[in-house]
Amino acid sequence: MVVLLSTVLQSAIAIPVEPGSMLWVIQRDFLQGKSVQQLVADALAPVPNPQNDKAISETNNIRASLTSIAKNSTGFSLPQPHLDRTRLCDLNDTELDQRYVRQRDALRQVVKQHAQQKLVGGQPLTGKTLARLLQSLITALNAKEIPTGAGLIESFNREIVRKALQMYQQKLDAAVKLPVDEGALEQADKAARAAAVVLFHEQLLGRRQADDLLKQLNTAMGKEHKGKVTANVAESNVLCHELEMACIRLLDASGGVQLPSMYQFEGRYKSCERNFQAKCVGPARSSSEERLQLSWKQAHSQFVKDYNDRLFTGLLICSVAAIVIFRFVVKVALLEAVGWVSVVFLELYPHLFRGAGSMYETRWWKVTSQVWEFCMLLLFGAGGLLVWAILMGVVWLLWKRARRRQASKKAVLTSVKGDIRDLDV
Repeated sequence: MVVLLSTVLQSAIAIPVEPGSMLWVIQRDFLQGKSVQQLVADALAPVPNPQNDKAISETNNIRASLTSIAKNSTGFSLPQPHLDRTRLCDLNDTELDQRYVRQRDALRQVVKQHAQQKLVGGQPLTGKTLARLLQSLITALNAKEIPTGAGLIESFNREIVRKALQMYQQKLDAAVKLPVDEGALEQADKAARAAAVVLFHEQLLGRRQADDLLKQLNTAMGKEHKGKVTANVAESNVLCHELEMACIRLLDASGGVQLPSMYQFEGRYKSCERNFQAKCVGPARSSSEERLQLSWKQAHSQFVKDYNDRLFTGLLICSVAAIVIFRFVVKVALLEAVGWVSVVFLELYPHLFRGAGSMYETRWWKVTSQVWEFCMLLLFGAGGLLVWAILMGVVWLLWKRARRRQASKKAVLTSVKGDIRDLDV
């Protein structure tokens, strides 16, 4: 506004519109012994307010406003013009109190003295200057260079919408940390929306545009919510995919161990599955869980087949090894016979189940699998080291005993040979 007026009047330094004078006309009966100027000064002076009383504060604000809008405040007193106040409009000057007439004429001179020509930008405000000023103001208003009341309200309300949207974002970010379950995200969205709408209604200026502004706010919050949902899906996909692949890699690694164990295979997967259930959250959980279960079924089926085949092959190898050991290393005819029976049984028995089930479904095979699992638990479970130590001790004792037997046999043979030489002599 200052720049506009200064441009019109080519005076950027002068005050745009100089304040005028304020004339206080007071009936002499109200002076109460004070001079008229003293009464005006007292009326404009602020009242002490040590208790911060609201009414006194408003009074002081009014007095300060009256002081600031006037270049000077002049007091002037008039006596009563006539005792009969009901006929003042019908009386002429000769019938009025002459003191009043003289004071009235003096008042006219005071008004002429203070009612000087208005100055705008340091120059007298003439009709042409006022016309140019109005044209400039209209041009500026049409170009929206000067804010109107409606424009100010609209701008203020747009700022309220921005603040409410910012509160919604902050509440939503503070309530959830992606990824999160869809239900939790929806609850956080409802709470954040409610807080944003409350702020909007509390600070909204005017009610005419309330519905339109509320629609704008809801649209903006809807976009933010949609973006949050998309980000939640992406974060959930990344997290659940990592957990799923970790379990799949574990299944692949467990299927290639040298000594298969159903207990260990299932135990490792269950541990991985519990970790998956605890950490995988969000929209991608159901699909990842379905894929993981499908991978588990396929891996379990393949592992069971390999497990039974390898266990069968191991039993066959152990039977052949028993024949060789107990025939050529440690001659024990009974154990050698057991080895032969085992080999014949393992070679012939599976052929009895062609087209009628499988040997792996029989009771004795399940018992064999349980015995194998028990051995694996003893050897590689929690007490595996102790079992290995006991076995090593037993083997060492057997080896020592075998050495002693061999030494005693050599001593007997040596003694027998000596006796034979003595007989020959």
